[in-house]
Parts: sequence; C-alpha cells; structure tokens
Amino acid sequence: MKFLFSVITVVILLISCMFITPAGAEIFIEDSSRKGRFEMFLLTNWIDSNQIDFQGGSEIGLDKDFGLGFGFAYNLNEHIALGANFIWNSSKYDVSTFSDTGDPVNMSGRLDSNKMHFTATYYFFDKIITPFITGGFGWTLIDSNVPSGPPSSHCWWDPWWGYVCSRYQSTYSETSFSYSIGTGLRMDITKTFFMSLSINNTWIDISKAKGTPDSLNTNLLLGFAF
Repeated sequence: MKFLFSVITVVILLISCMFITPAGAEIFIEDSSRKGRFEMFLLTNWIDSNQIDFQGGSEIGLDKDFGLGFGFAYNLNEHIALGANFIWNSSKYDVSTFSDTGDPVNMSGRLDSNKMHFTATYYFFDKIITPFITGGFGWTLIDSNVPSGPPSSHCWWDPWWGYVCSRYQSTYSETSFSYSIGTGLRMDITKTFFMSLSINNTWIDISKAKGTPDSLNTNLLLGFAF
C-alpha cells in the first residue's frame, strides 16, 4: 500500500508539473532523440527502513541507507530502452531471534547488498521530458557480515615481497532472485546528457523469510548518451 500510494503521488505530481505553465508545456513538446543510442549512467539509491520477518519468529529491522550504482542501456526507439544496473548498499540492522534453548537473543550489525538487474523502461512520450515506468529482474547478494566459521589464511611466495599471508573470514550470505517495478520522470538536458528521478519497489526471494520481503527505493540517475 505504501508503494502504491507513492507511485500514484509521483505520477500525479510529474504530469501536473508538465502542463501547469505554458513554458513547461513548450519544453514538453520538444522532440527527443533517444532512438538507437547507448547510455551509461551513475545513480544514487536511497532505501527506506524495513522489517523482515522469518519463520520461527526471528525479525530483522533494517535502517535507511544511501547506496551507489551504475548501469547502461540501449534505446530500441523513443519509447523502449533495455539495459542493466548494478547497485551497492550497506545497511545497519537489528536482529531479534532465539537461542537453541529458546532464550531471546538481540544483536546488531551491518548488512551488505549487491544487486544486479536486467531492466526494461517504457517512456510514455517521445519528448525530452517524459514520465516512464520501469521494471527489472536479476539477483541480489546479501552478506550479513556474521562469521560462519573460523578465519582461514593462505600464504604464498611473492618474488618482490617474499613470504606473504592473507586472512579470509567466511560469513553467512545468500544470493537470491529479485525483481523490481517503478515509475519516474526523465529529462534530456542536452542530446548527450540526461537525468531521471524514480521511485521503485524491489522484492527479494530470501530463504526462510515469511512471504517475499520488499523495499522502497528512490533513485537519482545522471548519465550520458552516445
């Protein structure tokens, strides 16, 4: 419900801003030139706070977080673009669970997530300012940073530095299927540079979670076309 309300609000505001003034309408009717062009971009990813419930009564509360990413796309025409993006986040979390004896256990830490999605975007108008809808699917790697065993070390002989050793700590992690849908507004500043702002909801198929956990994300994207 929170995501649906956000989507409706954003769409109404975006479309209203396009037509509210004559100057805005004049800019809006200028044609775009996206067809047949590749795009590369950087993005910011703001994740809202969230709670995930697991089978057995465990709960994880995730804090809000600011992440970064990058991606690319190809415009099949003025309306449809296909691409991919890669996004990293690191959120603080609090866990409420139970020990083997049934006693409550509370702990906290930082959860790292790495998301890779293939995306499809539909622009409603062949104009330099246009609302759009977007969707994607792929995989999300979640690392709890909780040790899953004793640390291991590996040593080798380096011709420059001599005998070198490194240590590795395995942690509880999972790679899960994920998918997303969102809406936003794109503006082509010039024929080369563009920006967009969107609200997206992402679902992650986490094992042993109740249902399919989801998160609300806000993306600010800056890119160039060639």
